[in-house]
Amino acid sequence: QSLLQNIEKNKAVLAGQAETLEALSPLRTLTRGYAIVTDENRQRVQSVSQIKMGSQLHVQLKDGSLETLVKSVDCKTMGE
Repeated sequence: QSLLQNIEKNKAVLAGQAETLEALSPLRTLTRGYAIVTDENRQRVQSVSQIKMGSQLHVQLKDGSLETLVKSVDCKTMGE
């Protein structure tokens, strides 16, 4: 194979890998209306059990971010 063919093959592989990374990006999730929520220590929040009333949270949206203070916490079990 010529050098040019190897370069073209590698470009195609790299483009495919870049597309896969983009699809898996947490930031891409934001464009679908979701948010990434972190606590005061920038640890990802996955459950209300991690939060207490008065906690300060950082919310990342697709076009910016905000800081919010938790006024109440309502813990429900799955399926409710």
